[in-house]
Amino acid sequence: MNQYPVAKISLVTPSFNQGAYIEETFKSVIDQNYPHLEHIVLDAGSTDETMSVVDRYRAHLSFFRSAPDDGPADAIAAGFDMSTGELFNWLNSDDILLPGTLLSLGAITSSAPDFDIYAFVGVQSGEHGPYRSAFCKWADVALPLMLRRISFCQESTFLRASFLKKNGLKVDSNLSHVFDTHLYTELLNAGARILFINAFGGVIRHHASARTTHGAPQSDLVALNRISPQHTSRAHEAALLRILGSRFSWLWRPLFRTRIVQRIVGKLVGQAPPIYAFCDFIISDSCSCEEPSAWRITR
Repeated sequence: MNQYPVAKISLVTPSFNQGAYIEETFKSVIDQNYPHLEHIVLDAGSTDETMSVVDRYRAHLSFFRSAPDDGPADAIAAGFDMSTGELFNWLNSDDILLPGTLLSLGAITSSAPDFDIYAFVGVQSGEHGPYRSAFCKWADVALPLMLRRISFCQESTFLRASFLKKNGLKVDSNLSHVFDTHLYTELLNAGARILFINAFGGVIRHHASARTTHGAPQSDLVALNRISPQHTSRAHEAALLRILGSRFSWLWRPLFRTRIVQRIVGKLVGQAPPIYAFCDFIISDSCSCEEPSAWRITR
């Protein structure tokens, strides 16, 4: 591996009775071969085969605990408190990282350290595959960002720990489902700078026992709405969304990427345009994903 400064990454895995999938999760992290990785696993007292899997991989874990908790958000918040990495994310015990994700992230952050959110493209899977994605690269993010309607892929989104701590942010342990969306909205409200990375990062697995399969309770949605921006006019927001959803969206979308239109829209919805950029891999025989020079930033 090439020797260049790379950020320490902290991953927290909340776990409860996902023994059928957690071994694949562990392997996906180990196979990253990332030199400065902290993997914290907090189990809520699993009664299935989870513990036997953990025993086989314990040497690869930075910290492991099995004790009752108040759900995954509670475990993730606790994991964040004990983490020491410059970058932070959590990886659910039924999800995986794709090969090269952390090496790519290390390379990108070494040459582009001035961002608070590093967002890869996410992939979805059924219980046993296949992998699929609705899109292969980020596009048209200006208006969704201003309306706080951007859809980050949690397993593929890494956060700068110092920005979280500076603004007193972490997942809300009172939420059961949408604590990721809630946290991202808080980050955007606090002025987080986003780098959208046009590469696949991780895979979220959908199956019958997955928490996301059953939808969020009303209490979570109320909490999420409470921290949404106080727009000057919800009618303006609705009209903008209708424009983007119309059959003429191909005409309007490029306009929303221009600075002057962004400033106008920002005044309408009461939000300044967020700071963001895009990152692309430069395909070359002489470059690998772990080389900072292999990634091009477009601001």
